[in-house]
Amino acid sequence: MEKTILVHHKISVDECIVGEVEELNNRYGVVTIHTCCGHGHVRQAYISVRLNSIEKMLLLGYDKKPKHYLLHDVFTPKSKCKCKSTQKCSKCGKIRRGWNKKPFLCYNCHFHPLKVD
Repeated sequence: MEKTILVHHKISVDECIVGEVEELNNRYGVVTIHTCCGHGHVRQAYISVRLNSIEKMLLLGYDKKPKHYLLHDVFTPKSKCKCKSTQKCSKCGKIRRGWNKKPFLCYNCHFHPLKVD
């Protein structure tokens, strides 16, 4: 479930890391661009920040990710994802990982909607 918060602009943030992102923006002045809790995949979670916020994130003890396929300057969140990431897919009926949204779609059906396995 996502929540929209207003920092210096509106961004969508996964509910399980909203508190952390709001604190970074409101208390420490970090400008967040995009975030993801990883939806059960810890290595995929990230917080992307503007260039002028990189030093602040490092001073706050955040680990910078070496590379992200879409974004530069991303950090690992300290909050742990609480998304239920494994459940029955509403399309294929298999128990798989995916996003905790309604209707639930596993990664395979979400990214390859025409592919049947």
